Amino acid sequence: MFDQLCDYIQCRHPVTAAELADICLHFTPCQAPKGTLLVYEGAICQQYPFVNQGALRMYFVDRNGHEQTRYFALEGSFGSALASFIYEEPAVEFVEALEPVSLLLIRRPAFYHLVDTVPAFAFVYREILEQAYRASVKRIGSFMAMDARQRFEWVLANQPHLLQRVSGRILASYLDMTPETLSRLKKEVWNP
Repeated sequence: MFDQLCDYIQCRHPVTAAELADICLHFTPCQAPKGTLLVYEGAICQQYPFVNQGALRMYFVDRNGHEQTRYFALEGSFGSALASFIYEEPAVEFVEALEPVSLLLIRRPAFYHLVDTVPAFAFVYREILEQAYRASVKRIGSFMAMDARQRFEWVLANQPHLLQRVSGRILASYLDMTPETLSRLKKEVWNP
């Protein structure tokens, strides 16, 4: 149950067996079926999940009522409403299980206790922040400068697994295009 989390940490920073055991004690295993909302817009994100199996998506609903997918967290990664978790303020997005998920959840006080007491976990936290920043910059900068075809080609080059695991409607919301445009681009560009 904790092997993936331990591997994730060990790949990023030296850590003792005692520190790994301490880290694992602060996480609680959780299962959720497909479609479960783990965080609601307006709620405060109290727990941060590590995805052992399955997929989560972070999305918001725009003023026209359309879902806009911001991020996917797949196996072997952390992902949730990070700003809400850090600042203890209402989330501006939803976090949904796209598939049945097996998660390891850590509550905010335990998370920051580990950040303060276990150097390897502090390094993981810094990496989470850096990855979130990098993903935001890449998504905003690159996607603003790309047309629909270029965005689709970017996913093919950088996240091809999404085409197999995510519905066309959700992938289209991630790529900021209509499902019809995505379908057309799949036919024109993608040869699975």
